[in-house]
Amino acid sequence: MKILSFALGITLFAPLLAPVSQPGPATAHAAVRVTLSPPQATLRDPDDTVNLTVEIHNDGAEDVYVSHLLVGFENAPAKLVLEVSDAAGYTFKCESLNMILSEHIVREWWTKVAPNHFYGSEVKLNAATCECLRTAGDYTLLAKYASHGGTIPANSEWNMPAHPVWKGEVTSNVIKVHVLGTINPPPKKRG
Repeated sequence: MKILSFALGITLFAPLLAPVSQPGPATAHAAVRVTLSPPQATLRDPDDTVNLTVEIHNDGAEDVYVSHLLVGFENAPAKLVLEVSDAAGYTFKCESLNMILSEHIVREWWTKVAPNHFYGSEVKLNAATCECLRTAGDYTLLAKYASHGGTIPANSEWNMPAHPVWKGEVTSNVIKVHVLGTINPPPKKRG
């Protein structure tokens, strides 16, 4: 009887004895997509700003870890880059921030997105963030989310095992941006 209860105890508690710092399953089967909205935006003059919503969707069957800072830091482990194309077909990347990220920031960089959920943020679009929008015209805009992957370190304080980070690059839907240029006031009537 003692042998049976010992064997049963090992069987029931074996998963708890496994090291907590082992990464979870690979994220190769994760289905991540990025969306931008609204489908159309208008900048009335070069000083105007439009707020865009960026969402990273998890269409897969397992949790994925994505960047919770959706800004274009050049040396970030994951980033979102906005690309604008003009009517002639020239493509411009919107401004990226170039700074060195500390290890603490990189560790806190990630957020978990459950299956069939999304993580979203608002991005401001204007001529200061994307220089080419200083010129009146019609543009298309898309977002690219790229992650180098890796592993989020285990956190014993929160009893959280290490987790793999989604690795890959996805491109969003395309939206249209109209820049009208400077609006001049109507001429005064002489009377």
